[in-house]
Amino acid sequence: MSTGRHVIEEKLGEIATPEIYRRNAFRVLGLRTDASPTDVRRIGKRLETALKVGSEIKVSRVPPYSAEITVDEVTAAIHVLQDPINRIVHELFWFWPMEAEGSDDRAILLLEQNDPNGAIAIWNEAITTKRKRSKATHNLAMLFHTWALWFENLHKKGQLAQDDIAKMANYWELAYHYWYQSIGYPGFRVQLETRIAEISDPRLTPESAEVIDDALINSVIRISVGVAIAHATSGHTKSAHTTFARLREGPFDKDSIYQVVKECILPETERVKAACKNVGAELKDEPKLGHALANRLVKDTALPLSTLDVFVTYDEEETAEDSEEDIEDEEIECYEPASALKLIVDQTYDLVADTIETCAGQFVQATHEWREVGSILHLARRFARSQLLISRLDEAIVNVESSMDAVDNAHASVLVGQANEATEHGDYSKAADLLKRAWEICKDKTYKQQIYGWWQSAKVQPSAENADTKDHISTHARTSNWRKSLPYLIIIAIVVFIFVNDQISRRDLVSTRSAIELERSELRGMEGEIAGLDSVLGIMKNELQSYRAQVNKFEWQIANGLDVNKLAYDAALKRHNELVKRHNALVADRISKYSLYDAKLKSFNERVRQYNAGARR
Repeated sequence: MSTGRHVIEEKLGEIATPEIYRRNAFRVLGLRTDASPTDVRRIGKRLETALKVGSEIKVSRVPPYSAEITVDEVTAAIHVLQDPINRIVHELFWFWPMEAEGSDDRAILLLEQNDPNGAIAIWNEAITTKRKRSKATHNLAMLFHTWALWFENLHKKGQLAQDDIAKMANYWELAYHYWYQSIGYPGFRVQLETRIAEISDPRLTPESAEVIDDALINSVIRISVGVAIAHATSGHTKSAHTTFARLREGPFDKDSIYQVVKECILPETERVKAACKNVGAELKDEPKLGHALANRLVKDTALPLSTLDVFVTYDEEETAEDSEEDIEDEEIECYEPASALKLIVDQTYDLVADTIETCAGQFVQATHEWREVGSILHLARRFARSQLLISRLDEAIVNVESSMDAVDNAHASVLVGQANEATEHGDYSKAADLLKRAWEICKDKTYKQQIYGWWQSAKVQPSAENADTKDHISTHARTSNWRKSLPYLIIIAIVVFIFVNDQISRRDLVSTRSAIELERSELRGMEGEIAGLDSVLGIMKNELQSYRAQVNKFEWQIANGLDVNKLAYDAALKRHNELVKRHNALVADRISKYSLYDAKLKSFNERVRQYNAGARR
């Protein structure tokens, strides 16, 4: 029984795709579901041979799935129907004749003649009779389901007229209704038990009918989920949401729906995990590409993440609009699978956020580009879902932005030093431009006001220089008769000599002061780098504490003989150990930078001492 259960569920899962009817073995061969094994081999081989030699052969097929077929499809169909379990699975998703074997079935003939309304009338009448109700209900479910999927395919290709969209929605509603009625009808179970007895395969027991009964509804759900995923991965998000909303509004149990969704979204979550893993591998080799890798990860995961969103946002919107009483009713109905599904989606988003955060950390260690690190962390924050990760990223963003202010202030100091040099060379225009830039980037209010004053002074300096030049020319004109003033000129020369010597001393002091200002700017820049490293170390310390807490919790559970998620434990321990290595490397980098800073600070203090001594003389 367990083997039969496993095989049947597996086979139903394999064929439960939006292409289920186009690939159905009975449709491909143009056979009824009660065709004998001999008929399958005979007609299948004849069709296979005809296709190989290119000759025409008339095969009756039910519209709309009446397109041409290939040799490979025929060969596969013959192979499928030779296995009893595969055969019964394909029978479940094709029309069941209501007439005895060997007799023409009127409803199916009408379908082949493209008269669905005639077939529907026959089946609606048959529903009223107990003997035919099971098959008639099943066939109506089949008919409307084939049409719904056919229209969905046209809709995905953009070939469905606007008026037909309402028809498609009606077909889905009718398909769900008749599937639910068919599987829930006691005669359906009897029909399955009878068919299992006819097949007489040791893998199928009378209890297998119960297995099919339970698994079939999940297969119908899986087909609709597959349609929603196909729309989402094609970029038709709105259609995907509509498909899933329609499924939830149908008659099926919501727990079953979410359980199927959890299984169907695994490929999408694996795509996200693979993208994160690839980025992590490249990041180890090229940490300087951290920003580019983070942006690439966002692009690579956009489609699978939007696909996952299809199955969680709808439930959140509905809950937000429900009354408190409705919410309490939902809790009584126990929507645990929905919560578990949301947890899976949130964890997938957190994985992306965590990987982007790692990109930021590796990038800043390699480049010290703090401004770009802030944008990477903001990017990670967009994806974070768990409160712990959100809090950690928010704190990191605040720390980095604070460090950026320190870096900007240091940069402003460098520009002020360059402005001083420009002033010494008489280039007041350049000095004004440098001071303007320093004023624009400076974040310290007091220092910013000082820079503004220096900037304004530098702007008016050229006019004062022109005035001095004019005075000099005027003075030279008034002293044209120099011979009459020779004694005075000698005295003036002595005074000028003394004055020039004094100016040279002052110029040396000014040069020394410029060097001091330049060194001061460099020191502030180094202080900004050290402060940035301290910020990163603080972030990593919090992260280490978080993972250490997780590891301690798992180890406590192990020590007390409790069940532990080994994958989660191994992941937390691995992440903790990786962070320890990164933390220690960053500490070593900080020690090295601080040693350079300390040496430069001593040199700076010595130069300041020399300057002060010269100024006092």
